[in-house]
Amino acid sequence: MTVAQKLSEALQRNLERDQVLAKELIHIDEELAARALVVIENPLGAAYWLTRVLPILDNEKTPLELSRTPEGKAACLQALGRLEYGIFG
Repeated sequence: MTVAQKLSEALQRNLERDQVLAKELIHIDEELAARALVVIENPLGAAYWLTRVLPILDNEKTPLELSRTPEGKAACLQALGRLEYGIFG
């Protein structure tokens, strides 16, 4: 398999994963989604942030997954507040 084929397969897997996540984003908490969009200032960037496991959230779950509980949603909103003020650690 060539390097180009490997890259192509990796992109295809990501596209399939992203299609599933896009469907799940429809059900995300509206307040969290709006806050992510305000802080990140880009719809694609906000969607990316909401659907990736992040160091700022202890690399455990995506903000999308965490937002299903009040505690998880609070952690996500706190992380967005930290990002807004440039506190990345």
